[in-house]
Amino acid sequence: RALSANTALQSCTLPSATSIVWENYGSIWEGCSVLTEINLPSITSVGWAGFASLNTVLSNIYLPKATSIGQYGFWTLPGLKYVDLSLCTTLGGSTFGNATGRTITIKIPHALESHADIVSLKANNTVTVIYSD
Repeated sequence: RALSANTALQSCTLPSATSIVWENYGSIWEGCSVLTEINLPSITSVGWAGFASLNTVLSNIYLPKATSIGQYGFWTLPGLKYVDLSLCTTLGGSTFGNATGRTITIKIPHALESHADIVSLKANNTVTVIYSD
């Protein structure tokens, strides 16, 4: 949680990180109140609630190599507008929980189109899907 409570952090790129986990019931970005963009180009998995409940203006999350997103991965992200999940094959359930009435663009492979989490996201929001394959 080295980055938590950094109130000046607007963008974060961690080029060599390979996984994100919820640790001691807190995200590593908890308290980063002006954080708008996270770019994790080498991440292959996001654990349970990896980005959950960040009451920030976080709008863009880039996870182009992530193949697995844990349950509640993006739960309650009020500012979320774009997520790159180009290689994702597994969503853990309630991935986008509490997302209603938003405009969101997601980049996913065709195989995820019928996943319950994507169907729910599309039913409750204005969603643009960009297919990565």
